[in-house]
Amino acid sequence: MHPEIFTIGSFTLRWYGLFMASAVFLAFWWTARTIRSRGGGLEPKSFEDGLVWAVISGIVGARFVYVATNWSDFQDSGGEVFALWHGGLSFHGGIIGGILAFAVWGAKKKIPLRRLLDLLAPPAALGIILGRMGNVMNGDDAAGRLTDSPLGFTWPESATGYSGTCSKWGVSVWDCLNQGGEIVRGPVHFSQLYGMAVGAILFGILWWGGKKLREEGWLSGSYIMWYSVLRSVIEEPFRDNPLYLKVWEDPSFGGASYTLTQLVSFPLALVGLWMVLSAKGKGPSPWTGNVGEWETKEELSEPSPDGTS
Repeated sequence: MHPEIFTIGSFTLRWYGLFMASAVFLAFWWTARTIRSRGGGLEPKSFEDGLVWAVISGIVGARFVYVATNWSDFQDSGGEVFALWHGGLSFHGGIIGGILAFAVWGAKKKIPLRRLLDLLAPPAALGIILGRMGNVMNGDDAAGRLTDSPLGFTWPESATGYSGTCSKWGVSVWDCLNQGGEIVRGPVHFSQLYGMAVGAILFGILWWGGKKLREEGWLSGSYIMWYSVLRSVIEEPFRDNPLYLKVWEDPSFGGASYTLTQLVSFPLALVGLWMVLSAKGKGPSPWTGNVGEWETKEELSEPSPDGTS
């Protein structure tokens, strides 16, 4: 649980950066392998060009949303805004940034946006797991709330990335001593592990659901819907984030609602549900069902020379 792997001169390799790079590599490997085996009207090299821009746009969006929703941590140290190696990326911001880039790229290539997003949904779910693994090594990012429950985890001294949390409920580390609190290392909810569980469950939903031939938009809609729901229920109530709307708060167990992420997740879940429901009639997704099933169904749906189908 140390943020740095090794340092050589002025170069430092960090766990967070390694896991983020691994998530990007996984996306490139997964999509190239899927396109080669299923086609889907895409060329691997051309899609990789679009994916590069989507990754860049996703990182910008992820950082922008994280900084905007945690501005109090950056207002006195503006240089930290660009310090991605210290962690701090919003998955929601990354999704929005990536979708915008693919919307532009797909429009130029005349490829349905739903098809592009469906292709990326499974590796994006695995990317959540890798991102949270990076958070574990960083310590602070996605830190959990204090808890008296058996789930409590105390960060070891070796976890140098973890700066501690305030023993006084609802007070940040920076204001802790001034408000009569003590900086402690736990016990807190191991919220990063909860985030990994969200990614694993989400990937399972997409993997098993995609074994059946689905319409275009089902995979990406399911991703957005279930990620929003699972994170709001499994992870976010136990993360040490400020409450924008205090509906429930249990200092003993270490749970509370609602954070900004939860509030944003509600409309996003509805967007995902709309995508799933509106997928009907959009045509089968080439990334679902058995290999070749999509082409077979497409051929059957095409009219014959005599006008019959």
